[in-house]
Amino acid sequence: MRIKWLAFVLLVLSLAAHADGIYRCNVNGKTVYAASCPDGKPVRTVKVWRRPTDDDVAQAKVQSAAEKKSLSALEKAQEKQAAKDEKARRKRVKAVAKKHKRCKSLAQKVTWAERDVRSANFKKRDKAQLKLRRANEKYELECGA
Repeated sequence: MRIKWLAFVLLVLSLAAHADGIYRCNVNGKTVYAASCPDGKPVRTVKVWRRPTDDDVAQAKVQSAAEKKSLSALEKAQEKQAAKDEKARRKRVKAVAKKHKRCKSLAQKVTWAERDVRSANFKKRDKAQLKLRRANEKYELECGA
């Protein structure tokens, strides 16, 4: 059985060297593999892979180099965009932290102004209330309270 299989493989390989394709044909009820069928009607075409020519190899190398260059350019652009996005994210985080700090400071000024109004005597009460009103307005303007 192995000898028949080996003979078949050798036959197919030897035919592959001379033909672009090998056909599976039915001749008198038997399956035959040949470069062309005697009755002209192949049952199935068997693809035979041939060894690439030097031109194919050179073309593949050129295409590979072009793809590597393109990939390198894409990776560089992606890294550049990622760095740009990270910089923008840091800027937003810094702005949010700055606004939060400013709002805490303004809230503290409002609290101090409220204490000043409660502890102010009659003469200084109007001035303390004006200061409180302005502190509240500034807090609402910047922090949307």
